Amino acid sequence: MKEIEDELTALSRLKETEKIIQERIKQATPQHQQSLLDLESKANKIVEERNRLEAEMREAAASLYSKLDQVSDKISSAQIRIRRIVHGIPAQEAADGRKIRVGSAQVTVSRVAVNKTYSTDLLDKLPWLAHYKLDGNDLVETIVKPHMIDMMLDRNEFNDADRKIVLDSQIFMKVRAPSVKFRFDEEKK
Repeated sequence: MKEIEDELTALSRLKETEKIIQERIKQATPQHQQSLLDLESKANKIVEERNRLEAEMREAAASLYSKLDQVSDKISSAQIRIRRIVHGIPAQEAADGRKIRVGSAQVTVSRVAVNKTYSTDLLDKLPWLAHYKLDGNDLVETIVKPHMIDMMLDRNEFNDADRKIVLDSQIFMKVRAPSVKFRFDEEKK
């Protein structure tokens, strides 16, 4: 806790110094400061004018805007459903990522790092693994070492029945959920 307090003290001092320097900059550049204020005022007026025009447009085409809002809500709902489906994809299938295009819509699903482990009942089903050594290394410490099981699978060190048990015991976990991006191309007429 002392270390955090020391860092916070240093951070607090830096913030105070930053504030002092910013104030000195304002004092040293009064013309520029006024120009910035003028620009901000103009930007606010533009935003206000845009909002006024958008409100008039909504009023003039109220029924169309109502339909647009309904369609936008349905688009959001569809995107949420697609994200839920993507996040529910098994880890092995999600590892490579993919792009899916239908009409003008495209969804891009990022690649996902996948960790593999083995279920805890593997040692119950294959008790001899608990004392097995591969290249002088214990296969099991407190958990099964997945990379060593993979090496045994690669070297065909399991009989067919044991191999099936090992493969059925594999557990794949996504390191993180895949990101999902939507893109809609303008259709050319």
